Amino acid sequence: MRILFVVNVDWFFVSHRLPIAISLIKTGIDVHLACVFTTHKAYLEGLGINTHPLVISRGGISPLEELKSLYSLYRLVKNVNPDLVHLVSIKPVIYGGLIARLLGVQKVVASISGLGFVFIDQSIKAKVIRKIAIFFYRLGLSTENTTVIFQNTADQSFFR
Repeated sequence: MRILFVVNVDWFFVSHRLPIAISLIKTGIDVHLACVFTTHKAYLEGLGINTHPLVISRGGISPLEELKSLYSLYRLVKNVNPDLVHLVSIKPVIYGGLIARLLGVQKVVASISGLGFVFIDQSIKAKVIRKIAIFFYRLGLSTENTTVIFQNTADQSFFR
């Protein structure tokens, strides 16, 4: 079995998902990680995690850059061909959910660790982005093979 974690940045993976990955490796599962790497790449590879650099910005909204990120993740998921993708944080959940649906990934786990400034900010720009994000969350997460994990009940209530 092959699992692909998709996270914004390596330090977030180390602090929030590393124990899960180590447990999976111990059971013989092929673990892959796609993210922006800062200082943890060699450490993660030393633990047996297959690493894949991902070009994704945490806060950017340039349509061209976002399309590049989406296409980069599409190629990666297609090449890794995971049995399960575990998506963590806003853009990986939205983009990864859409791509997993398009490519027919067998199982998707989406971890919603917070809604971010777009769901808090009341500016016109944030409201427009919020509407777009909600549309793509629905599209990417509304499949029978998707399990969504919420870090807090307020986010869970919002999504319901």
